[in-house]
Amino acid sequence: MWRFWLSISTCWLLAGTPKAGAAAVSTPAGHAGCGLHTHGPVLRSVEGRRVRHVEIGVTWDRPVGYEALPIPRSQAQLKLSFVRRIEGLEEPLTWNLFRLEDPPRPQGALEAFCAQTLGVQAAGEVQALAALGDYRRESLTYERGLRRGMAFAYLGPEYHYFLVGEAPGSVYDDEARRWRRWAGELRLHSPKENARLRATLTRRYAGERLSDPERRIAARLSLVDGWSAYDGERYIYLVHGLHSQAWKDFDKELMGVRRYLTEHLLTHPNQEPKDVGVVRLCRDRTEYLDFGGIPHAVGYFSPMEDELVLYAGEDPAAFRAVMRHESFHQYIYTALGGIPPHIWFDEGYAEFMASAEVGSRRVVGFQPIEAHLHTLKAMVAEGGPGLMPLEDFLRMSQPEFYDRPGPHYAQAWIWVDFLVRSDYGMRSSRGEDFIKRYVRALREGWAFELERAARGEPLSWSHLEAVREAALQAALRGFDFEVAERAFQRYVGESVAFLPD
Repeated sequence: MWRFWLSISTCWLLAGTPKAGAAAVSTPAGHAGCGLHTHGPVLRSVEGRRVRHVEIGVTWDRPVGYEALPIPRSQAQLKLSFVRRIEGLEEPLTWNLFRLEDPPRPQGALEAFCAQTLGVQAAGEVQALAALGDYRRESLTYERGLRRGMAFAYLGPEYHYFLVGEAPGSVYDDEARRWRRWAGELRLHSPKENARLRATLTRRYAGERLSDPERRIAARLSLVDGWSAYDGERYIYLVHGLHSQAWKDFDKELMGVRRYLTEHLLTHPNQEPKDVGVVRLCRDRTEYLDFGGIPHAVGYFSPMEDELVLYAGEDPAAFRAVMRHESFHQYIYTALGGIPPHIWFDEGYAEFMASAEVGSRRVVGFQPIEAHLHTLKAMVAEGGPGLMPLEDFLRMSQPEFYDRPGPHYAQAWIWVDFLVRSDYGMRSSRGEDFIKRYVRALREGWAFELERAARGEPLSWSHLEAVREAALQAALRGFDFEVAERAFQRYVGESVAFLPD
């Protein structure tokens, strides 16, 4: 499942494929695998507890007892983020630094920031603090349910900076004293890029035959304390807390999936996405959830962040199945240029890849997904609801699909499996041709719409729906629903026949 798919698909429509963007902090430190190996961060100078972030424009006391968190690419205003966990407390303490460029006038800026960015209202009056050079300083407190927070503003002519601490109410008073001290010791200076580090990374990548060096550099520059980066041929792995060589096993599996998709979805190998896939491997479930993870899963792909985010979990086989599933979403997002396909294809093919067996960087077979087969058996049993008619299923909307995820995921998976592996699908390659016609029409139709948008013509949701409908019509060319429906029903019946009652 894609994280927050509805909002993300809207983001696709408005923005298209996101561009690589630089964040803040790392340095090269030798080679690993087929690329560079970077530990982060050192884009700063440290004197005792003082830390200077030249690219952000701040020098401050590093928050003792807090752990640095990676910054999501979509949160451009958030520059530094820290979290502290206390045993016995379910919710963490947070300490974040934001920077606004081209800021509004100082009057009311702190209240506006709290309302618009934090989604909170001040609990009392704004307090004026002593100025810091050209920066006007203010503070306020707020409440968010059982949590309490304190925000400090540094309002200057070119930038506004905001420091925000938030904690459960039971520990707020003690922590607030530390926040006040740290806020008082913050110093500001003109931000500038670390040109030396970027030049070093650029030179190093110039000597490597790796795809998308700019995105790889941006990923390395975003590293925070404790995270490392490892380069694969088509992926870069951002790793926290795993053995330094563990990523190599994952890379073999993902490369196998990628090669299969290029061969079986695209009409020519040169259409393979050139963008590097960013894979973030979190240390544990807590860190995964801190980064926006889905509680009931061990991974997700976010087009908004352009990252596949995972944690290993307790079941290695389940973890790898999720990794293969989500890697399909990552691949197809780039291959299609940013248009979300129909939900049957999106989730059905992702589940099909979850069932893949990978060996020697190749897909060598597929295994049945027993949970889906049991669901399908109940659906087609006497008195069961039956399969949804294909004509309706192929045009199902995303909200309808997720309204009954069990049967819909099962039918989507076995429909793709039917197209690829059944006698019907393999006869004259008509199942694979069906899929390739669909993917090609999506790619070409969306590329045309993006060209129109680049010329200043409006792009709306109706354009996206028209492209998807045209792609489905292209796939259905010469398709006999009656014949296909009978063959599909027979394939499902044969697939569930071996299951015990």
